[in-house]
Amino acid sequence: MELCPNNRFVDHDQLPLMPQPWTRTPEAPSPQTYGLTKPIYDFDELLSLIPLKRTKIFELIRDGKLQKTKCGRRTIFLAQDVAAFLWQLQQGNL
Repeated sequence: MELCPNNRFVDHDQLPLMPQPWTRTPEAPSPQTYGLTKPIYDFDELLSLIPLKRTKIFELIRDGKLQKTKCGRRTIFLAQDVAAFLWQLQQGNL
């Protein structure tokens, strides 16, 4: 048990498990395999890397197939998440 900010004790064993639609695959190659040289990409950079339309990228994010990270109001994509997506795409798992 731990004390939460609202001063209530929470037993983590009693919390419902949230489904995780997206998980990193340990066998996915490194970002350098796909020519990803930066650690972080913004949305426009991702569009230049992946030849898909904006609506398709939003659909992949919504379906949990492409992991995004929020930094304040900005949406960014970690290179390892982009590499994992490209690997899944290459394997035909999407």
